[in-house]
Amino acid sequence: MAGAVQFNHKIVAFYQPLRNKKIDAFMRKNRQRFGTELIPKACVAEPFTADRERTTTFFFGADQSPLSLKTAHWMTFLNQDTACMTGHEFFAKKYNLPVVYFDVQRAKRGFYTVELSLIEDNAAETTPGEITEKYTRKLEEIIKANPEHYLWSHRRWKRKRPKKM
Repeated sequence: MAGAVQFNHKIVAFYQPLRNKKIDAFMRKNRQRFGTELIPKACVAEPFTADRERTTTFFFGADQSPLSLKTAHWMTFLNQDTACMTGHEFFAKKYNLPVVYFDVQRAKRGFYTVELSLIEDNAAETTPGEITEKYTRKLEEIIKANPEHYLWSHRRWKRKRPKKM
């Protein structure tokens, strides 16, 4: 998230505020120290319409289990029936934004590499679920290559597909 220091871009990252206010304040301070603007998920729509003159990069942490199953996209992920977040796809399609996978890998203690992979360049023309499928396949590829780097505590499979789906 130190990209805000290196580029003339506005960096916006969406996050779920933590219940513990002290830990939440610590996390926000730590993540915002290089200029990244943190927006609570409850206010996710606001930055897409504000400050349209400045180039903005939006970060969605779409590798976790969705809060709501109403908007989830269901697919097989790591051989499990999995509910996937779709907010990144919704806003990419609505504003026809490119979708880029931002892969951060630990090189050694305190050093990381970043690899950007284009997921979709013409989001408005995609079918429902297409961007989420491409993103999730990329995530799956990266996890299979280095499973020890994935934060397994995300509990990706805590939700079960409703019978009506």
